[in-house]
Amino acid sequence: MTTTVKQVIARKGGNVHAVAPDTRLGEVIAMLGEHRIGAILVCEAGQVLGIVTERDCIREVLWKKGYSEDSRVGDLMRTEIPTVSPRESIQHCMRVMTEDRVRHLPVMDDGRLVGLISMGDVIHALLSDQRHMIESLEQYISGSPSLKPPPH
Repeated sequence: MTTTVKQVIARKGGNVHAVAPDTRLGEVIAMLGEHRIGAILVCEAGQVLGIVTERDCIREVLWKKGYSEDSRVGDLMRTEIPTVSPRESIQHCMRVMTEDRVRHLPVMDDGRLVGLISMGDVIHALLSDQRHMIESLEQYISGSPSLKPPPH
């Protein structure tokens, strides 16, 4: 059985942290720490405009000092971000994340944001799928096939 993005969102929930483009980076950094998350979407009028990650903040604010905590998140956000649909497989997400070198994918359904999945979510689902496949093969070899789906 192959896990879909929809199943991952159902397990973790569709709660997405988002800010407006005028939000100050200091506030975004505080939100990242407070909620223990790695990325925040930048949205306006129901549209995803971009994304800012912990790495972006560390690199650009602390290391390069190209931005300050008073800078607008809209000035730092990355606007070229791949998205996935709830119907995609988790393997597809892994390919996109690897090819585009991203760790977070907004989940869009008919132009509407329905969630955000991370590399950790994808790895968790892949490991669950593999564990289920191994258990099924072991039970098949031993003569008692498994009929239960993998836990999500």
